[in-house]
Order: sequence, then C-alpha cells, then structure tokens
Amino acid sequence: MLQTNWILNQLLARALSFQVESDSALKSLILSIVLSEKSATFRDHALARAGLVVVMDTILFLLVAGAIVGFALGLCFSWVAILASGFALASFASILLYGEGVGPLAGVGTIVVCLTVNQLAYLAGVMVKVGGGRKPPSNVSGSVWVG
Repeated sequence: MLQTNWILNQLLARALSFQVESDSALKSLILSIVLSEKSATFRDHALARAGLVVVMDTILFLLVAGAIVGFALGLCFSWVAILASGFALASFASILLYGEGVGPLAGVGTIVVCLTVNQLAYLAGVMVKVGGGRKPPSNVSGSVWVG
C-alpha cells in the first residue's frame, strides 16, 4: 500500500507538476478527479443505475395498472371499454416512459407488453363474470342454472 501510494504520488507529481505531501491529500486529489463534473466515472454510473431502477419501477407500475384496469373492465363492462382503456393506457404509458428517458424502441415494446397484459386481464375478468366457462349439467336448462 505504501509503495502504491509512492508510485501514485510520483506519477501525479510528474503529470500535474506538483508534489502531494500526504496520504490524505493524495486520496483527496484522486477523489476530486474521479468525482469532477467533467469525468464520466462512478458518479455518472451510479446516477445511471438509479435511473434504471426508476424506469423498472415505472414499467412494473404500468404492468400492474394495466392488469388491474383490464380485470375490472372485464368484470363490469363490454368489449368497447377495452378499446378506450387501451388507448388511454398506451397514451399514459408513452408519456411516463418518455419522461423517464426511455428510447422509442424500448417504449413501444413496453407499451405492447402492457396492452397485452391489459387484454389478458380483461379476458380473465370476463371469464370470472361468465362463470369460468363452465357448462350447465345436461339435465338442467341454461336459464335455471346458477353456477
């Protein structure tokens, strides 16, 4: 460690034309170089990773919202409602994803997946509403069977 510091000290002294007097001054100088505004290093990488987490949270939110809305529409409304909700979900998702800095190709892919989840949840809601597709027994008429 001491030899490494001495080597770094000599290299910095030659490159920057001044002598670093102590270990703490050397570490301070290195940190100021690494974390300076002009260098794309750890700080920028950490910010990019934090941005990725926010984007993933946004995508998860859109998927869950699409599923909940689709299922609720399947329970209560006809197929016309899925058209309106699909347009609204796609518009809302595009605004959110654009705001997060997601590119067009990734944004379109995400919106397609959200709409697919929305429509599958709609079908699940319709199946629950209808009774899961169960047929009445053959000896009971369809108007009497409750399910």
